[in-house]
Amino acid sequence: MNDAKLKIHFVLEGNEEYALFQLIEKAMKSTHIVMTYRNCHGGGTIPAFFQADLASDNYDIIYCVYDVDFKPNDENGMYGRIRKGLYRVLGEESEIDKISLCTNPNTLLVLLLGYTDLSNLKNIKADKKSNTELIHKYCSKIGNKKSYDASEWQLELIKNDYLFNNSASFDKMFESCKLLNEKYKEDGIGSNILRVIRALIMDDVEYFRKRMEE
Repeated sequence: MNDAKLKIHFVLEGNEEYALFQLIEKAMKSTHIVMTYRNCHGGGTIPAFFQADLASDNYDIIYCVYDVDFKPNDENGMYGRIRKGLYRVLGEESEIDKISLCTNPNTLLVLLLGYTDLSNLKNIKADKKSNTELIHKYCSKIGNKKSYDASEWQLELIKNDYLFNNSASFDKMFESCKLLNEKYKEDGIGSNILRVIRALIMDDVEYFRKRMEE
């Protein structure tokens, strides 16, 4: 096996994804993987950043991480616009699927899986504000005076629950690996990112080498 570290890069839609990857970075004890990531601050720039990062030839694997928002067939929604932009770069839907890590409706689902069972999150909404009551059940300091909007201070509270308060964990999140539908384009909640997160944290370089061979 090549002893060089595998360089894996993630192009992230926004602040929730960025918070998640900050947590992943803290949890990683990698000897075989170097992870980097960038916050696009909105899905509209994902294709351009992906194209630039691809052209840089600095990475072995690049993934794009973005939300479906229960709109997999809406060409004018953000998910559809991201896919169209990536199609202009890659030219095939199958290639887009290979580099896309998506969650339906949104990455908040993944963060909340660190607190509770998947069965308790069936009613998660695409709209951030509409999830305020749900988040308040698990992170009680969110939703007291201000609705959830993925503000930096709100995401810091969630990160603190993982890092310091022991009320959320990746171990709890991984309990949903076999339960969460990975076919995120179907109706209902789903995501294909959990296996990737686990491979990063477990330093499972073979998982990614197999992905490179596909």
